[in-house]
Amino acid sequence: MTPRLGLAYVPTLPPERLRSVALACDAHLDDLWLWEDCFNAAAVRALARAGVTHVVIQPTQDEPDLEGFIALLGEQVRPLLG
Repeated sequence: MTPRLGLAYVPTLPPERLRSVALACDAHLDDLWLWEDCFNAAAVRALARAGVTHVVIQPTQDEPDLEGFIALLGEQVRPLLG
């Protein structure tokens, strides 16, 4: 199995660069990960406009309400991708 290679988009990177970074990752890498604090409605819309077809979100290890986090993704984030 070949290892996957991706980039983590951290909060210190400017949000206005997300679209160009997503396109570059789509062309050259396997994955783009958004750091928890980067993940907001504007970021999701930018990813959708960039043509991203898959988004994988990994909660932090100390997420206090994993089931609630999953519900938030399904109810509020998924519609932004369509």
